Amino acid sequence: MCLLNITPIIRKVSMIKDFLKSVLSIKKIANIFIKEKLSLIFVIFLASVAVALTTVLYNKLFWISSKIAKERFIENHSIVFLVVPTFFLVSAYLCRKFAPNSAGSGTYHVLSALKKLSAPETRHEGVEEYLSFKTMLITIISSLISILGGGALGREGPIIQVSACIFVIIANKIKRFIPNFDLRSWITAGSSAGLAAAFNAPLAGIMFAIEELPQFHFEQKFSRFKISVFFAVIAAGVTAQYLTNYYVLFDFPLIHFLWDIKTFLLLLLVSSICGVAAWILKQIITATEKWRNSITGNLWYFIPISFGLLVALVSVLIGSHSFGSGIMTMQESLGSSHSILTIQESLGRLINIIASTSAGCAGGLVLPAIAIGGSIGSVVSKLLPLLDARMFIISGMAACIGALINAPLTAAVLLLEITNQTEFLLPLFIASLVSSWVCQRCDNIFT
Repeated sequence: MCLLNITPIIRKVSMIKDFLKSVLSIKKIANIFIKEKLSLIFVIFLASVAVALTTVLYNKLFWISSKIAKERFIENHSIVFLVVPTFFLVSAYLCRKFAPNSAGSGTYHVLSALKKLSAPETRHEGVEEYLSFKTMLITIISSLISILGGGALGREGPIIQVSACIFVIIANKIKRFIPNFDLRSWITAGSSAGLAAAFNAPLAGIMFAIEELPQFHFEQKFSRFKISVFFAVIAAGVTAQYLTNYYVLFDFPLIHFLWDIKTFLLLLLVSSICGVAAWILKQIITATEKWRNSITGNLWYFIPISFGLLVALVSVLIGSHSFGSGIMTMQESLGSSHSILTIQESLGRLINIIASTSAGCAGGLVLPAIAIGGSIGSVVSKLLPLLDARMFIISGMAACIGALINAPLTAAVLLLEITNQTEFLLPLFIASLVSSWVCQRCDNIFT
């Protein structure tokens, strides 16, 4: 009788014991999961800080190099016929000899790495030709040499590629500890963090990650990593802002966009011209890259020398507004409510960008696109001289970037952040979307 009374109690104790074991197991698993997640976040944070530090230092060197090149040109026009070809030759030779995939736009090489990884037969080691320590080093050195010589290239392409290299190097060290490891997520995080740090534009970095992902078909794997990507972008952007004391790239008084039929039609005209210009730029750069890579032997040395001489000739004939990276020209343009650029200077800048890229130097195309789009907006704004030209200058900037990188939303958000013109969200979206559509239509019609 006594045994019958104790049995239910023993059974309940056993059930409680089993329940506590299961709870403790769940807690143990949860603790391991949290620990692993926190460890991963900490690694990503360190990688993001490394990206921010590298970007801030590179930006400083880029700005100094641009300033030296511009001052040299203003002081003595004729010396550029010696300096530009020499610096182009050194810059292009470094890429050709040591890291061919550091030449040209870094953004293009990052996207090429992602496309290669998206192929079913590709292993993680297959991206070393695009993203490695050697490529990172050559990209930095080559791009700074070309800018110091007077090249019309930008800083964001090298930064995006270098940032992706940093994340790939770190990811390859710890990938055996990460379940369901996918290198594409790390490349996306690094390149997006680089864009955010390059322009102090975290939102643009997030938009870049979101807008560029669908073409690589790994949304399901990326969805498990997207919080980490966004964290990397924000960490890199905030760190860069802290180190630089939060600067706005193009700082000028707040202006208002006047909505009427003439202004709207002019906005569409600027956007359409920018779309065509971006298409022409992409076609010529692609063609000249294939032609350059097909040339072997000593004949290759004449390519950077010839394009360097072309940049020097165009700059001397047209003037300083077509020379260099274009960042100082755009800052000068946005300092006035009236147009200060001419059609000749806009064409000269387009030629110099094509020549600088075709020479085989490392360098980005976003900053040149900003310069081309701003120049087009400045010229077209003369049709309505009573309006503030800066309305169409910054719209042209967004339009040209959107068409060139085929990321209109990223372009609009980027321009919103680097100009701090809060009322321009809608015009910037319209401009970038229209130009991207025009560029795609040109592709469909002519290719």
